[in-house]
Amino acid sequence: MWKVLLVDDSYPVLEFLLHIIPWESLEMEVIGMHYNGKEALEHCKLEMPHILITDIGMPEIDGLELTKAAKQLAPLLKVIILSCHDDFQYAQQAVKLNVMDYILKEKMKPETIIEILKTTQLQLDQENKVLESQVRLKSILDQNNSLLKESFIRSTLMNPIHDTKRWETEAQQFGIHMDKHIYVPVLCFAKRLCELKQRYQSDELFKYVFENGINELVDTRRVGVSFHYAVNQIILLLPLRPNHIIKDYNEIRYKLTAIQVEFEEKIRISLSFILSVPSHTPSEIKQRLKEITDSKNQRFYENSKSMYKWEPFQYSTDDIYKYFSLASDELKQLIVEGRIETVEGVLNRWEQMIRTHRFKVEEVHGWVLKLMSDIDLKYRSLRHFQKAFSTERFHNTVLELESLEELFDYMRHFLMEKIDYVTKSQHESERREVIEAKRYVMTHMSEKIVMEEIARMLFLNASHFSRIFKMETGETFIEFVTRYKMERAQEYLLQSEKSIERIAEMLGYENTSYFIKLFKAFSGMSPVNFRKLK
Repeated sequence: MWKVLLVDDSYPVLEFLLHIIPWESLEMEVIGMHYNGKEALEHCKLEMPHILITDIGMPEIDGLELTKAAKQLAPLLKVIILSCHDDFQYAQQAVKLNVMDYILKEKMKPETIIEILKTTQLQLDQENKVLESQVRLKSILDQNNSLLKESFIRSTLMNPIHDTKRWETEAQQFGIHMDKHIYVPVLCFAKRLCELKQRYQSDELFKYVFENGINELVDTRRVGVSFHYAVNQIILLLPLRPNHIIKDYNEIRYKLTAIQVEFEEKIRISLSFILSVPSHTPSEIKQRLKEITDSKNQRFYENSKSMYKWEPFQYSTDDIYKYFSLASDELKQLIVEGRIETVEGVLNRWEQMIRTHRFKVEEVHGWVLKLMSDIDLKYRSLRHFQKAFSTERFHNTVLELESLEELFDYMRHFLMEKIDYVTKSQHESERREVIEAKRYVMTHMSEKIVMEEIARMLFLNASHFSRIFKMETGETFIEFVTRYKMERAQEYLLQSEKSIERIAEMLGYENTSYFIKLFKAFSGMSPVNFRKLK
């Protein structure tokens, strides 16, 4: 709908325009009416219309002044002037302001205004198509430029630079001028990639947000030149003036800090930067780029929103696995005793041990993966333990965690969940019939489960079985089945991209609408809204 603003110091004129024109059929909407130009201009600053219909003679700000001020805010604004004066001077000023039409009130007829509005609508439609075409073209050009930049930086890293002049000529098209500046290579990376993937649901969407955000803050503001390198990594080449290296280098750190703050506030993504030393030649740039992009061990030990200089990674020659049995026994005992309040302290101590030794990243990943798998295997066999972390899930998740901080956050969640389930199991019924019924539900999740069939399987009368289950667990068998399936549904929604229909089918619900109704009653929201919590 095209938005229209009506301005006239005559109430009857405003009422006439509001009610006599078939706005909806013209695909237009009157968003406001004002008696003077000053109020109308304030409205334009808050919500700009597509069409302004205004009287000329008004107090404070007349129609021509209003038109001029509004067009400064929105040059494509369409203006229709109303006037009581058949004055050539007024008409001449209106023409200079490029108004759509100039109508004398004494000759103002509905059909005349409607025709003018139809002409205006056609012009707006045409301009809108042109703008859409321009936006699409810019998007294509930006994408092509991004691909060219990414190809250039990858080629720089992977291939020898045999022809320095050719490299410099190619770099100039991206804004790199080796004849004027020295450049500081910087690796910008977004922390907590696993969480970001869940939030954006696809690598491509996250890449688009990340790349465009950095481009806006770095390239557009002429801080330097950015090159997308990996899903959550962007290479920056930031210029220094040869005679002001120290001053400009300090200025770079200040600008990068400002970018961190702005990115966090606007996009809710934490950035870290690893800075290399100033590079004078293409070969030096290549060497520095290789160092910072290969710095995963150094990055692993840095905290979120950090900024630091690259340095060779000095790793420990100690054997991390000599600490395995001690850690495994301590964490298992912590779970058995249900000491939630001590989890934080215990994990902080082990995290500090690893941080102090600075083991290689792959060694830490392997150690944590084995530790969690070992703990999970011990408690998976517990008959009341409902949730097991699969080996595949451990492996995929742990290897994606790029910092020690993230890795121990994941372990913290794992241990809390284990303690919670083990604690609950200690209070559950030991009665064989109840245990067997629960086990059946857990292993036949994709089937429609009927209480009478479970009772027959256990050689019990259905009513008797129902009373036993309620007495032992505090909930009915149907409530237990529903709760268990809805908890699984929540996991599927948060941890997979499966459709609602597929999840309903996997949980034994033939009727998707019925599944959605149960889920909403259990979770307080629809499956679609629950998935958005990712």
